[in-house]
Amino acid sequence: MKRFLLIFFSLLVCFLILTACAEPSDGLPYWSEAKEYELKRAYNAYQYGVEFDPDSVLLTYFGTYGGYEAVRDVGLGGAIAWAPEIGGHVFAYGNSNGILLYKDGEFIELHIAFREGKITQAELDSLYEVYSTRTDTYNVSLGNTAVSAG
Repeated sequence: MKRFLLIFFSLLVCFLILTACAEPSDGLPYWSEAKEYELKRAYNAYQYGVEFDPDSVLLTYFGTYGGYEAVRDVGLGGAIAWAPEIGGHVFAYGNSNGILLYKDGEFIELHIAFREGKITQAELDSLYEVYSTRTDTYNVSLGNTAVSAG
């Protein structure tokens, strides 16, 4: 009986360890702790001109598109602050922070990257699909509000 309990609890511990290490299976992109730390440090330097505690910023990660990591500082949001139309998609933001693309230590705003051909229409379509399904982005109801992003 002791042997059975020992085997049972050993298998249970192995199962719990394996399931705790698995990525969520909701189909949304996730980043490693190292990638999260790198992007948050870089964002703080970009936004505030200094590198400080990466945990002081709340970034949402949308995945990699055209070699760029797509992130957004969701901060505090509420009603629609702005809703740029980019490549036929309206990105409704509840604060003044839009999606940024990060590569090689540099950030670029999504609408600029798209206009300059740094990401393709297909990549933008994919990004929008992820953006519109995230539940942690403080996305707001759009209605008929849209502003064209230059």
